[in-house]
Amino acid sequence: MKKDSIYVGHIVDAADLIRKYIQGISQEQFEGNTLVRDGVVRQIEIIGEATRAISDEFKDKHQDIPWHKIVGMRNRLIHEYIDVDEAEVYRTAKNDIPKLKEDLLRMVR
Repeated sequence: MKKDSIYVGHIVDAADLIRKYIQGISQEQFEGNTLVRDGVVRQIEIIGEATRAISDEFKDKHQDIPWHKIVGMRNRLIHEYIDVDEAEVYRTAKNDIPKLKEDLLRMVR
């Protein structure tokens, strides 16, 4: 369980970086800015890796988190990078990542 809190911390840190990277940036700006896009993608990959490392016990205890979808997104970004939908990455960064961070912080308090 102690390692789980470390991985949750990594997810929260990555979420904070994503928020910083896309703050004030429209979807069009995101899609046109390779540096920002690559930074966000990398942090989503880190979130996916940290999620993979979290224990099944922790995941079973918190089934409201879409663990499989998080890892699935990571897998698509790494293995199917040629077909990545930039709009989906932006929506994930803008909508899903902040909610994930909120939910995780609520769990560990």
